[in-house]
Amino acid sequence: MALQGLDSEKFELLLGLWGSPDPNLGEPKDGFTGSEHHNVAAAVYPAGTVIEVRNSGTGVAGKSQFVYLEIGGVDATNGLAAKHICLQCDAGDPYEVSSDTSLTLEADGGTKGAIAISTLTATGYFAWFWCGGVCPEAFVGALGGMYAAETAVPGNALSIDVATTSSTTLGDFALAPMVATAMPIGTAFTTHSAWS
Repeated sequence: MALQGLDSEKFELLLGLWGSPDPNLGEPKDGFTGSEHHNVAAAVYPAGTVIEVRNSGTGVAGKSQFVYLEIGGVDATNGLAAKHICLQCDAGDPYEVSSDTSLTLEADGGTKGAIAISTLTATGYFAWFWCGGVCPEAFVGALGGMYAAETAVPGNALSIDVATTSSTTLGDFALAPMVATAMPIGTAFTTHSAWS
């Protein structure tokens, strides 16, 4: 099946998948992609920290969540960029994710996923990922637009699968209809469109 596109305003991720948001934290003073805490060698927040914000003005209005995770591996061919889907690594810390299919638990029937919010290059670095709610386009403009999807129909639960076609734009994983052996990550609001 050909890879499709699913617009950022046509799906949401499950809230709370990575835990409850810290009620004492809000958007970092320099934004989620700020160089003092995002894509850095030394963690500024504890790994697994979840922050909830309210997206409005750009994209769909509603709750959005970010999680602070360690980069467990970057796919050598396609890299790791904004809108690339990552999964938990198959070894090590539960707050370690990768865009490399050979390093993740995907083959074992699914695991938690999160979406990169910018280009990330170094294994062992720490960064924010979109992990819940509507697409936080008002906070990170690079997250708006089309996402890799296998198929998606209105109201269908979404999981993550290895993409039938991968690239530096799309990454190695895609959103896909829910199957019994996978962990759900979100819900599609509408039918997918052909990738253009």
